Amino acid sequence: KNIVGGNIKGGLNYNINEMHNLYANAGYYSKQPLFDAVYINFGNTLNPDLKNETVIGTEIGYGFRSHFLSANVNLYRTSWADRFESASTVGTDGTRGVANIYGVTQVHTGLEVDANAKLTDRFTLTGMFSVGNWVYQDNVTASFFDENQNPILRDGVPVTGTLQLDGVKVGDAAQLTASVGARYDIFNNWSIDGNYRYADNLYAAYN
Repeated sequence: KNIVGGNIKGGLNYNINEMHNLYANAGYYSKQPLFDAVYINFGNTLNPDLKNETVIGTEIGYGFRSHFLSANVNLYRTSWADRFESASTVGTDGTRGVANIYGVTQVHTGLEVDANAKLTDRFTLTGMFSVGNWVYQDNVTASFFDENQNPILRDGVPVTGTLQLDGVKVGDAAQLTASVGARYDIFNNWSIDGNYRYADNLYAAYN
């Protein structure tokens, strides 16, 4: 199966003066699905509902530069749609199988800040802060198959289920992070540094 994908990105930057600049970027990405989405249920049959994942990203930001301080602030939004996921399942009657989940969408929005302050010729402070709101968008439908890759039936009709994902937080990635650090240049090509990092709002993956 030949699957065509690709991406296009572009941006604009405006230098207000030597110290201040504004910028904006946007991108569109048609991402080929992972192998498990092409040949489902561990067989050689192509997925009849095969489609590329769609990623659309935008960001706007501000930059500041001086002899002592450099900093960036940026707001972003990324949507990641039409994802296919597969998960092992155990039915209420103990039947083991797999769930094929179509149309999963994530929306990531957030704010990022980073800065470097050169207090002396040798001593520099660094810091960053990032806060996000990464959530699933819309509920999705799953189809269920047994361990022999046959559809699980109920009264002769394939069993499906709805995952109540709308508004659920995306798991396995901290959605609030911050760090502060310092570096001291002892002499040319030699320095010592330390950094403290904080992470929070880390959610479990959905079940």
